[in-house]
Amino acid sequence: MPFDQIITEVINRPLRTEIDVATNASYTYVAVTQVITAQLTDPVWRVHRIENATGSLKYARNPDTGVATDQPVLQASAAATYAY
Repeated sequence: MPFDQIITEVINRPLRTEIDVATNASYTYVAVTQVITAQLTDPVWRVHRIENATGSLKYARNPDTGVATDQPVLQASAAATYAY
C-alpha cells in the first residue's frame, strides 16, 4: 500500500497510528491498529516500513510464518526488529 493510501486510510477510518522516525535514519516505521486503547506491545498492529530515500513501503513479515502480512497481528514496539 503506497504512503498516500496509508494517509487516506488514517484520515477515513478511526485508527490509532504510531510513527517511529528515530530508530533508524533510513526508515520510517508505521504501526496502525483499530484498537484505540492498545499498548505498543499488544499483538494487534499492522506494521509497515517506509524506506526514506525511495518511499518504498513494505509490510513486516510475521515471525511465525515468515510471510509479509497486512493483518493486525504484530507488535508496534517490535517494528524495527521485524524482517521486511
